[in-house]
Amino acid sequence: RPLEVSSRAPVSAGRERKSSSSMSGSAIITDPRFNDLTGSFNAEGFAKAYSFLNDYRESEKAEMNKEMAKLKKKGKIAEAEGIQAELKRMQSQDVARRRLSLKHEAMKDIRQKQREQVAKTGKMPYFPKQSEVRKRVKDAMLRETAGKGKGAQ
Repeated sequence: RPLEVSSRAPVSAGRERKSSSSMSGSAIITDPRFNDLTGSFNAEGFAKAYSFLNDYRESEKAEMNKEMAKLKKKGKIAEAEGIQAELKRMQSQDVARRRLSLKHEAMKDIRQKQREQVAKTGKMPYFPKQSEVRKRVKDAMLRETAGKGKGAQ
């Protein structure tokens, strides 16, 4: 007889079949991310609930800038470059977050205009092209950066 019983053979009547649910004394562990009872994901609610993290990130970036300046004064260039790389990563994440929020706003705006057209003229709604959405996001980003440039001067 082999040391390990083949899983291909059916379990005989005299032998008990082991499964994860038949383990005695163990509680059933469920992950709320995949459980239907926890509800569906609401991105806007999530953004509102965790908006304080944006302020925290800004203060962390300011602190890192101060630390980088101190390290440069002391001559610790390698450590300062590490902090600078981390700052660059954080800034690119901020840009990506902003671009995503602008995309959501553009889609929301398009859907609202479609609803108005359907209500007024009875026109059939359409799915916007991704190029149209990208163009709106790009325009919004340009307007935002132009506004920042004028305010700085």
